[in-house]
Amino acid sequence: MQNQAPSLTTQLNQNIFELSTEGIIITDVQGTVLRCNKALCHIHEFTEDEINSHNYAEFLVPAEAAVFRQHLAMAQERKSSDVILTGLRKNGSRMTVRAKADLVTGESIEFIIHFIQDISIQTQNEEEMQAVFKELSRKTEELQRKNVELENFTAIASHDLHAPLNTIISFIDYLNGKYLDTFNDEARLFFSRIHDAALRMKELISDLLEFATVASLEKSEVDLEKLLTEILYDMTDELEISGAVIKREGILPTIIGSATGFRQLFQNLIANSIKYRDDTRPPEILIHSRVSDPGKPWKIIIQDNGMGFDNHFAGDIFLPFNRLKPQSKLKGSGIGLATVKKIVELHGGSIIADGVEKKGATFTITLPPVENEENISFF
Repeated sequence: MQNQAPSLTTQLNQNIFELSTEGIIITDVQGTVLRCNKALCHIHEFTEDEINSHNYAEFLVPAEAAVFRQHLAMAQERKSSDVILTGLRKNGSRMTVRAKADLVTGESIEFIIHFIQDISIQTQNEEEMQAVFKELSRKTEELQRKNVELENFTAIASHDLHAPLNTIISFIDYLNGKYLDTFNDEARLFFSRIHDAALRMKELISDLLEFATVASLEKSEVDLEKLLTEILYDMTDELEISGAVIKREGILPTIIGSATGFRQLFQNLIANSIKYRDDTRPPEILIHSRVSDPGKPWKIIIQDNGMGFDNHFAGDIFLPFNRLKPQSKLKGSGIGLATVKKIVELHGGSIIADGVEKKGATFTITLPPVENEENISFF
């Protein structure tokens, strides 16, 4: 039984050699093929007889000969050798192969066993992915460049429009002050409309300038809890005049972001709640901050009991120049909520609006997880 063991081992090795899906060649130390398996023949599309007794370098592009010799030398020194080579098929086409080699020493002979894997498809996929990534990077850079150009143009245009508009408003005020008594009712109405339209245009240009400069806001560590307290203090007169009641729940996080940006965000949302209040009841604004678990996104919710809106239009509410109540006598340019959305997205977050007519509106801001959440209570 023991005498049969070597023959069984030999047969097992033979089966592994022939049935392997990976190309295997056995060469001498110079690279001449002593034997190859069917998988190797399939890779190069040559027969076993056409490969045996030839140096394996003949089945590689000429430029790879030096690399293959180095591959052999490393194997002879019993060093790990794993190289990528460009192989040739019988029809002359090329493919990419990965070759690994190990030195095997017998009683009177040394030979090298090579494991050859065709990675052409993998390489092609990687090249295609690199090409796609390169094209995507190019388009991203182009888009960023165009955004910068557009923002610069908007900022310059908005700034330059202020001067002539201020001149128009000044002349209207001058004419009203000097000749108002000589105007009939129709003329007074016309001048009033011109004056109001000029003021609306000035407000629109200012809001447009604010919207255009959002992307250039500088970021630093911002304590949102402290920032909100400062904002509410600055808005004391506006809150008292409107009778608005502010309720705060939870603790706002400290983030890496733009203090100027979040000041605009809170001011715009609170002012929006005051502007669109329901005259039948005092405005109540709830500012609620929460996070379910450490490492999870933060949610900041600003909810009011104002006029609300048809939730069917919730997706349109953040579009620039879009006003859900265009016939309303309330002043506004339709830029405020667009600016809020832009600020949130520049901080890697998202914002959604939910409204019920005559009941109120809710704005939910989701911000990425805060890295340092020590001393913050979760609920």
